[in-house]
Amino acid sequence: GINAEYGEAVVSTQSTGDYVTTPGEEDQCLDTGRAHMPAAAPLQFFRCHGGTTQELSYDSTARLLYHSEDNRCVDRTNVSLGEPVKLLPCDLMKENQKWTLVQLPTS
Repeated sequence: GINAEYGEAVVSTQSTGDYVTTPGEEDQCLDTGRAHMPAAAPLQFFRCHGGTTQELSYDSTARLLYHSEDNRCVDRTNVSLGEPVKLLPCDLMKENQKWTLVQLPTS
């Protein structure tokens, strides 16, 4: 899935969209957790179900991972302190929102 310390994410592209999945297995997806998220929703891995709470798109130019419905970005500020990655308003200047795709399997 996600190596927040190094800003790496494994993304799998399916017909319904892009999902951040666990490497190789693709049965756990990074999930926003609830349909109506608070301002800084912590993300967790959950069984992949193809729903909108798991749809994350990758902007390869800006290197942002964003939630397609509300245009917030996966942010890893304070992950080194043990906090989960969160969805925060996208900010092109924030290094903690820049991600590199480690692999892009298609199914």
